[in-house]
Amino acid sequence: MGLCDAEATFTIFITKDNRERKTDRRLSDSYRVILSVHPSFAISLNIKDSQLIHSLQSFFVVGRIKQDLKNNAIIFFLC
Repeated sequence: MGLCDAEATFTIFITKDNRERKTDRRLSDSYRVILSVHPSFAISLNIKDSQLIHSLQSFFVVGRIKQDLKNNAIIFFLC
């Protein structure tokens, strides 16, 4: 199908947000859980394909690139 079928990951992290919220509404005594959703997307390729990763970042005008020297890879990611 495409590049993302084999080389990409999409992850969603859901965490409990412990910050206090100010509200005009009166809250009941029951505990309210507030969750934060953090989506991320990454494409990891061999370092020899770094031009393709840089082209993706230029095309979308977002994201960051980092090198994974341990695995001889380059990663384009959005968080």
